[in-house]
Amino acid sequence: MTSGNLSEEPIAKDNDEALMRLGGIADYFLLHNRDIYARYDDSVSMVEGRPQVIRRARGYAPYPILLPFQSQQILACGAELKNTFCLTKEEHAFLSQHIGDMEKEETLEHFGNTIELYKKLFRIAPAAIAYDMHPEYLSTKYALEAGAAQGL
Repeated sequence: MTSGNLSEEPIAKDNDEALMRLGGIADYFLLHNRDIYARYDDSVSMVEGRPQVIRRARGYAPYPILLPFQSQQILACGAELKNTFCLTKEEHAFLSQHIGDMEKEETLEHFGNTIELYKKLFRIAPAAIAYDMHPEYLSTKYALEAGAAQGL
């Protein structure tokens, strides 16, 4: 049993969405009356002597990574494939869960909603936004639009 999503799309957040998006490929559904408010995919790690996290998600995010220095509040948007974003505040880096490939509007919406959730949870108002320079990446377009809207 697993959370429901098509490859490189966000996890379905409620029963109706799961039935609509996955009805053609799933044999059975186990439904529940609790919607998903924070979409966390499975984490992936490799252990060879010591754990090495390859994809940080359920069980790891949004737990912060301790930085060896103080940082201003920054949003780093990530790139197109295997996207995650990061928000920094003081000596903490809040790396998001695995968002996925930023090629579809559904993923972009999930990306934006998750950024807003993290900003609210951790009381972060970025003073700068870092992004990939590729002009066609959805994460780049998001960063440019967010920066313009916030006067950054």
